[in-house]
Amino acid sequence: GLDAQIQEIKEVVKLPLTHPELYEDIGIKPPKGVLLYGEPGTNKTLLAKACFIIFPA
Repeated sequence: GLDAQIQEIKEVVKLPLTHPELYEDIGIKPPKGVLLYGEPGTNKTLLAKACFIIFPA
């Protein structure tokens, strides 16, 4: 169902962790988080839990 969205979130979270120099080269700090927003019932919690399983705190 949400495989494409989960993959996209994985990429957004993984890039600053694995390549912070990409952000530093252009003079900005790598992001420290992701903001999920939307209407109730749009699977934000499901996406966050899937991300936590892949990148535990």
